[in-house]
Amino acid sequence: MRERYNASMPTFISQETAVETYRTLSRDITHDEMQNAKTWYASAKCHAYAISFAMSIPMENAASIISAFSPRVQWTRNMALAWQYATGQDVKCLRNSIRAAERAKGCGFSALNGLKTNAFARNIAGDLDAVTIDAWMLRPFGLKQANKTNYRTLSNAIRTVAREVNMTPADLQALIWVRLRGKSE
Repeated sequence: MRERYNASMPTFISQETAVETYRTLSRDITHDEMQNAKTWYASAKCHAYAISFAMSIPMENAASIISAFSPRVQWTRNMALAWQYATGQDVKCLRNSIRAAERAKGCGFSALNGLKTNAFARNIAGDLDAVTIDAWMLRPFGLKQANKTNYRTLSNAIRTVAREVNMTPADLQALIWVRLRGKSE
């Protein structure tokens, strides 16, 4: 019996397709794009240091709090939510994000079960080998979400192309993300 096509099921992405897609998106890098990519996570890390200091918590936990507020929000909103939380203000967002931030405050990376949020927290904390695959990184493949297999495939593709262009995986991901969004905010 044949399985019916379900539009909500993620499509399988081959390693070759993922590498070629990300390779194409990383061609003709300008100096400004390279600078933006190489400073994106460094800037995010500065925000995490400030939150770490304000809350008297480890850097890992602060980066995890920022990541907890990241699903489906723009970076400026993400940081506003993280700062509201860090300064004890009322945070108006998804309850799951607030619960994740509460766990992250005490447990750091281990509080984040999602592949994307965990990798994003690690990137913010300075791990430039972790790869964040978010909605923007899925767009070239027509996906709204990734299963574990596709997440692993796309992460490995980023690592492959990063070696080819002599960048860290996180910096290449930031470069592609900025290119796809058309801006760094």
